[in-house]
Amino acid sequence: MTMPRYDVMVGPTSRCVRREDGCLEWAGAPNNQGYGVLGYEGRKWLAHRLTWVLARGPIPTGMYVCHSCDNPLCCEIAHLFLGTQADNMRDAATKGRTSNSRKTHCKHGHEFTPENTRFYRRRRGNNPLERVCLACKRDAHAREKRAA
Repeated sequence: MTMPRYDVMVGPTSRCVRREDGCLEWAGAPNNQGYGVLGYEGRKWLAHRLTWVLARGPIPTGMYVCHSCDNPLCCEIAHLFLGTQADNMRDAATKGRTSNSRKTHCKHGHEFTPENTRFYRRRRGNNPLERVCLACKRDAHAREKRAA
């Protein structure tokens, strides 16, 4: 399959459609994750990343081009920001876009409230933040104390 090419002066936004919510949505082919894909200067690009490079310059190593609008097809430069993977995951969790962030109660039935919930940075794993139920943590501590 041949990827479409775009002139530097036009860029990927020439294949976008403006939505009512302000997103400039990629109208070309998406990949399996829902991001726009195109060929540019002999390389395969994600449309939002190429938009960033053409508008703002190189993407620093270790940084991601994140969507404030949560639309992976959006190429509107005002909706894009640079962040780390941790920033992107925190943004997703804050907006309720991760599977665990939609859970309202822990596996033992305690409600996730601001008073009963803490976020801790993980040392390993895909998700840099871990949500912990404080009631469960207190119960586990009490069990350990009784066992000692």
